[in-house]
Amino acid sequence: MSMIKRLISLVLAVLTVFALAACGSAGGTTDGGDGKQDGKNDKNNKNAVVISDPIKAAMEANNALTMSNYFLCEDGTVISIGGGSEKRQAGAYAQLPNVRKLIKAAGLSSFALTDNNELYYENRKTADNVSLAAYCTTNSNVEGFCVIDNDIRRIDSYANVSERSYSSEFKNFPSGETASGDIVFIEVDKHDFIVLNSEGKFFTNWSSEEYTQLDYTGFEDLAIVDIAKYMSTKLGGGIESLTVAGVKGDGTVVATGTYAADILSWGKLADLAMCDGIIVGLTVDGKLKMTGDYAPKMKDIIEGWTNIVAIEAGHATGGNIDHIFTAVDSNGVFYFANIMNLFNEPQTGTFSADKVNDGCTCRKYTPDGKEYYTTYEGNWEENIDG
Repeated sequence: MSMIKRLISLVLAVLTVFALAACGSAGGTTDGGDGKQDGKNDKNNKNAVVISDPIKAAMEANNALTMSNYFLCEDGTVISIGGGSEKRQAGAYAQLPNVRKLIKAAGLSSFALTDNNELYYENRKTADNVSLAAYCTTNSNVEGFCVIDNDIRRIDSYANVSERSYSSEFKNFPSGETASGDIVFIEVDKHDFIVLNSEGKFFTNWSSEEYTQLDYTGFEDLAIVDIAKYMSTKLGGGIESLTVAGVKGDGTVVATGTYAADILSWGKLADLAMCDGIIVGLTVDGKLKMTGDYAPKMKDIIEGWTNIVAIEAGHATGGNIDHIFTAVDSNGVFYFANIMNLFNEPQTGTFSADKVNDGCTCRKYTPDGKEYYTTYEGNWEENIDG
């Protein structure tokens, strides 16, 4: 899909979100179109989850965000928060044609996924036929998983994609069933991965016994699923809070764990983003709801953003960036709120391909190979020093 077509698609999707929000107040349904996820064989799968238009719009817009400090503009331009150390990867991805999604978390590695389902690590193509990918949110023992023809493959710390399948290592709880069907969604926190198939069933590859103690009643017909595992900062500390939540195809929320009651009080959602101490829901009218361990310090900031069309939460490394929440609005403006720990105050800012606000430091890499940095006035200035 060309960038112009993608922009038109995104604008129409955003308009649909607000139109359906108005209809919802009058008791109308949020289901629209064929409502099916983009799994490879969905048109032949009568059991595929019917997804509402607000959720589909948020999923499309989410391609502009990562779980870290990279942001993808409509023309392929890549913006990164922080200094110029990202040029090797962010600059390379800006020059790749037809990039659909950037994948980046806390590690030094990042990836680009194209419209042709090619996965790139910098300028090196690492795999074909990749529909989804996610990378862990820690900067040690980094790894990821991608989906190739509905087969889950591991990405190692050297950015190599495994030849063997890891699908059997993803299990449903409590049934124990291994991953099957059209895998259409993936999320991660720390080294804990969770995927959905097109029928809305979840499968996990996680490392903590505490997950098995949660009640997953109602976790079916899901369009979105996510994890928030907040670890103690004390020496030898364990899990402080653990929450798993999902959004069904019609926007109905399910949740279990520490912050389940807060999430369930939000009503229907168009998107959900969780990681570590950050849990945020996007309502169908573009507003945000926050809970989690960092909510006391970040809630007022994040819930003050409006006209939002997609959200993401994750972890970045370097440049004074740590636990980070990002969003994009219907005008293509990016938002971020970053917090190092519970003892620090969050940093926040907004920017776009045209201008940077709030004094945040960003770099911009354009498809023509140019690099720009931000001035004190919030303008983009080309870096001619190379």
